[in-house]
Amino acid sequence: MSKLFKKMPIEAKKISRLEIRLTAIDAAKISASAVMRNLSMSDFMRRAALGRRADVYFETEIVVSLREVAQSIQAIHAAFVKHGIPPPETKIGELLDIARDAMLQLQNL
Repeated sequence: MSKLFKKMPIEAKKISRLEIRLTAIDAAKISASAVMRNLSMSDFMRRAALGRRADVYFETEIVVSLREVAQSIQAIHAAFVKHGIPPPETKIGELLDIARDAMLQLQNL
């Protein structure tokens, strides 16, 4: 019988521990920033130290919502076509462009 899980290579394991001293105010600010991004303090600080992006949770929610709006617009277009109604191509294109631009603006924050 084969094993369900393979052991992680030692290079991929998080075995090094780093301790830092913080004031209570700094710790509270870092903790709040981590919570806002739905990350542990450890993950948030690791990303910050390595220069990696840590998306704010609500930004992710907004992008998902915008994607759903774009999909709904495409579904409306498909319904127009299915029922033989000429869709308002320019208006639908404009709406999709606005949704795409909004997602790109969030990505660049």
